[in-house]
Amino acid sequence: TVELAVKTYIPVRTAADFLAIGANNAAMAKKYMLMNDIDFEGATVNALSSYDSRNTQSFNGVFDGNNCSIRGLVINNNTQSSGVFGAVGEKGVIKNLSVYGSVSSTSTYVAGVVAYNQGTVENCTNYATVSADSYFVGGVVAYNEKNVGKIFECVNYGTVTGKSDGTGGVVGCNKFNLSGCVNYGSVNG
Repeated sequence: TVELAVKTYIPVRTAADFLAIGANNAAMAKKYMLMNDIDFEGATVNALSSYDSRNTQSFNGVFDGNNCSIRGLVINNNTQSSGVFGAVGEKGVIKNLSVYGSVSSTSTYVAGVVAYNQGTVENCTNYATVSADSYFVGGVVAYNEKNVGKIFECVNYGTVTGKSDGTGGVVGCNKFNLSGCVNYGSVNG
C-alpha cells in the first residue's frame, strides 16, 4: 500500500516538506502522505493554513498522516486559527495523524490538529498542550462548522485550557457531525 500511496500522494518526509505545503494556495489543494515521524525539535512555526471569512486560505487537499506523527511542534502566536492546520475547507481531509508539542494563542480558534474545520478530520490524535486566552479551544479541533464539518474517531490526550466559552477536549465548539471520539486529557475552561 505504501508504493501505491507514493504514486497517488505527494510524500512528506521532512519538516521542510511539511512546511512547504503552506507555501501557496495551489499546494494546499493537493494530496499528501506523511512517510515517517517528523520532529520539529521545539521549533516555533505557524499554522499551514489560516481562516478568513472568504475561505481563501484554507487547506482543501488531503493530508494522510499514514499513522505517523508530528512531534516537537511549537505554535505560539496571536493570530486567529492556530493549530497544525489553521483552517480546513469543505474539500479538505486530515486523517491518520498524531500531533505532539504545544499550541498557544491569545486569539480565537486554537487546537492541536485543526483550528477551524469545514472539512473532515478522521482518526487523528492530539497529545499537544493547547491553551488560549480566548474562546473556541479544543484538543483536536477548535471549531467544527455548521452543516459541513465532520470529526470521526479522534482522540485527545493533551491538556486543553481556554478562558471562555467553547473549550473542550476533542472539540471546543461542535456545530455538525462528531462521532466515535473520546477525550482523556484535562480540560480547563
